[in-house]
Amino acid sequence: MFDNDAPLSATLSPLIKHFGGNFQRALDDVSDAELRFVQLSAAQPGMRPRELDGRARKDLIAALHRSGLMISGVDLFVPQRDWLDNQKIDRVVASVLASIAFAADIGRVPLCLSFPYRSIAKDVLDSVLTAADSHGVTLAIHGESDPQEFDLWLECHDENFIRAAIDPATVLATDHDLNAMTAGLAGRLTVARLDDYAERSVTDTGGRCNVGDGSLDVTSYRVALSLATRLRHIVVELRDLDNASHALRQAKARWDSSNPFSG
Repeated sequence: MFDNDAPLSATLSPLIKHFGGNFQRALDDVSDAELRFVQLSAAQPGMRPRELDGRARKDLIAALHRSGLMISGVDLFVPQRDWLDNQKIDRVVASVLASIAFAADIGRVPLCLSFPYRSIAKDVLDSVLTAADSHGVTLAIHGESDPQEFDLWLECHDENFIRAAIDPATVLATDHDLNAMTAGLAGRLTVARLDDYAERSVTDTGGRCNVGDGSLDVTSYRVALSLATRLRHIVVELRDLDNASHALRQAKARWDSSNPFSG
């Protein structure tokens, strides 16, 4: 057992929203929290691939570097139903292909996706996989809804550029065993989220919550992640949280104090 020491990253979009759309303040906040990576969203206004030409992409990277930050990856979470909607699928595919090209341009970072892998049309999947392969971009697929089916799907798509991602809040919400699922994906896991989940009885609304305020056992999760030898980043997921800046610091503190491999 070992600690693979994958670095923490932070989802940038919720921080930009928290600071009233101020991109630089969001970057400064991540830097002040002593993280060195950010996770971009391809759905973030002003940062959508179609809105950024080659010069703008270089400017984005330069702005991050000036703040001492690098990009861990890109998120594009399209509603599952849209992948199966004949009226929307052309736009979905165009958005995914543009996001793959974007991920390639900014350093060939992983693109995190979630799609109905059991029922997606073959031609749609083929176009996405071909684009990722040709651009040298790793696809980090979230498949938390059905661990056994996801394992089978991954076995059928045993390509170096097809990897797994995991989101604890999503797993905990479905009552699956997070640590067992994490360990089971160890050989394919490239991106792991760090977030928490609380039932409605614990919080006013239920759902994703600050790390430490829900049912996540951070230490056990960290032990399970230690088996993932290809893990590149652990992304602090700040979506849906009331105070993204505070949530980032709380997550980092809980993560730092949970290390069973130190001392």
